[in-house]
Amino acid sequence: EVELRRQTEKVSSLRRALPLGVALKEDYVFQNLSGEDVKFSELFSDDSPNLLIYGFMYKPGGDACPVCTSLLDGLNGSSPHIKQNLNFTVIAKASVEELKACANSRNWSNLNFLSSGQTTYNTDYKAEDEDGRQLMMLHAFRKTNDGIFHSWAFEMFYARRDDDQISRQRDRNW
Repeated sequence: EVELRRQTEKVSSLRRALPLGVALKEDYVFQNLSGEDVKFSELFSDDSPNLLIYGFMYKPGGDACPVCTSLLDGLNGSSPHIKQNLNFTVIAKASVEELKACANSRNWSNLNFLSSGQTTYNTDYKAEDEDGRQLMMLHAFRKTNDGIFHSWAFEMFYARRDDDQISRQRDRNW
């Protein structure tokens, strides 16, 4: 376990040293739980140039992903601490009404939910496939004087697995 921790720290260090990724495709306009428009560029505070976005697997008219729901239960408690160091939001394709009802039923009061239902954000950033299936994605963006850049995404979902492995993309996120 000590060796695994050392290797994890090494990978994290290498990841932090990577150059910024591609510029944000567009300044997407989401809707918050009050139904107000929120531009992607407005998700950054003056306190941090970094933005972490959790892609909540929840499409309009569907059911919220139970695994995402479980993770969000924990993140609701952690969110105030996360926000001390970076900007954090949860984006789902579901409508504002569906997100609001779900958040209220779970007593999620610390999470910033946005609906991407009127944008192409989910498909542009691999949180939805061409058939409309919702996919778990965690993204990091960084704002600089030159714009907003996609700096990292957890894409183990897409990585080739060895025959003796199962898809466990979420456990390395947290």
